[in-house]
Amino acid sequence: MGFMDKLLGKQPQYAPLKDSDPVSAEYNKAKDFIKKTIQQYKQSQDVSKSHRIGEKSWIEVVASGNSQFLYIGTPPEVFAFTWKDGNSELDFKDYVISKKMDKPTIGKYMGAIRSLSEKYKSAPRFQTELDGSKIIVVDSKEMVEKLLYITKEMQK
Repeated sequence: MGFMDKLLGKQPQYAPLKDSDPVSAEYNKAKDFIKKTIQQYKQSQDVSKSHRIGEKSWIEVVASGNSQFLYIGTPPEVFAFTWKDGNSELDFKDYVISKKMDKPTIGKYMGAIRSLSEKYKSAPRFQTELDGSKIIVVDSKEMVEKLLYITKEMQK
């Protein structure tokens, strides 16, 4: 996406997600988590969350197996991050506040998460819509593995 597209708030466009796409099964497993997250963000009194869901933003889904990661906003520039691993559902902001992480540690982890979004920009992507929100599904098991590593490190 070029500078002018970003300035004008244009969203990236990808091929529509089809049932025959290999990543479709992973997306279908993540749907309930995505719906729940959309509702939480839309209803949030926290402006830093509620403004992330809108017509100029999207949700990037990176999922495989029991691991589901959501970049919410306009990644990699401005975004919130939430994930589900097995039965655990965690929001980055809420998690770092609850653990009283210092700013350098928060910056380290958010920087690593952001850099993966940038590094895997060329990974195959498909788009769909869910509950009025644009969803971009990223097909990269390697990215899932790296996000899983980062989130596990955070939780130590």
